[in-house]
Amino acid sequence: MTKINYTKVLDQLALQVGGLIEIYVLGASYEDWSRVIDGLRQAGYEMALTELETEIPVDFGPHVFDKMSDVEYRLAIRLGCQVWTSSFYSLDSIDFQGDPRDVTSTGDLVSIIQLMMHLNESLAKRVVLVPETFDPGMVEPYLAIP
Repeated sequence: MTKINYTKVLDQLALQVGGLIEIYVLGASYEDWSRVIDGLRQAGYEMALTELETEIPVDFGPHVFDKMSDVEYRLAIRLGCQVWTSSFYSLDSIDFQGDPRDVTSTGDLVSIIQLMMHLNESLAKRVVLVPETFDPGMVEPYLAIP
């Protein structure tokens, strides 16, 4: 991995006014999602799953991608004071959204990098940190692993 200029990334995130930041893994599958959820659980990440804003056990399955139902699922991962969420928008991309206002220190950024590295190691796929976007493949990432 190339050397990360923490100050530069923190400065870029500070300019992200009014939008979220996202961690993306493109080209994912249901099996990739399952590996990620299992790996996060095994690594001790603090996670919560909600269904229509009611917390339920983290019981990951194909139902969280069911667009035909009225059920809305949201997975939240806590990294210190940060909360990263996924609403399972797409089966083929793993997407977690966070608030750049919660990333104010090198320690905050390191926890994001550790999550990104965990995703990369679990899936052997590129993981990027980008501004909120509908097309992460067309945006210059703040960070990319590898």
